[in-house]
Amino acid sequence: MPVNQDCPDPSNFVPCNGTLLQVFYSEVAVSLAQITSLQQGTVKATITTLKKTLDAPCPGIIKLNSGSVDGGKVSGELYFNPHLAGHNAFVGIVHKPPTAKTTKCAILMASTPPSTFMFDGVGFGYSTSFKPDDYVTANFEIEVSGVPEFV
Repeated sequence: MPVNQDCPDPSNFVPCNGTLLQVFYSEVAVSLAQITSLQQGTVKATITTLKKTLDAPCPGIIKLNSGSVDGGKVSGELYFNPHLAGHNAFVGIVHKPPTAKTTKCAILMASTPPSTFMFDGVGFGYSTSFKPDDYVTANFEIEVSGVPEFV
């Protein structure tokens, strides 16, 4: 039977279950447990927009590559428990930022072979949510410094 080239092959997909977010707190990798969603924001080359003058003959907006890369943000939601080591470490980084300029972070994907998205994190933040008849949740965000790397 011929293979339909229009249909994707599920054996090439990477499962989400088993994916981990790790933050290296005092040089020790600590996983954030109980994550319900995780997003790696858009990584893109940045552009510079040149200002137009009123007498410019060109009607379009001129944009140029700046040569820089914006690493985006990593964000998500989790069931929050301040007694878990990873949650406690994350809150500690927010409330008392480390003296290092950046904090090593990694997203470990449950692929075969394993794939890891390494990045330097800055600007850690979180917000908690308390809803009737639900569990405490937290939204978190880490700004990516520099260019993220797949290893």
